[in-house]
Amino acid sequence: MKIVALREQDLELLLPSMDEADKATLVATMRHVARFRPERAQRIEYLLQEQGWQTR
Repeated sequence: MKIVALREQDLELLLPSMDEADKATLVATMRHVARFRPERAQRIEYLLQEQGWQTR
């Protein structure tokens, strides 16, 4: 829920502790959100890229 809400301070706390399965789930969630809220998904993607994640 916090991921979709996109409170950046929450994401910054959650991201460092995520394992590979969590990361895969987050990227899948981002892609799902992109179907109906592309601007929100883009913000999630930018935040992940800032953290050094490969999202594609």
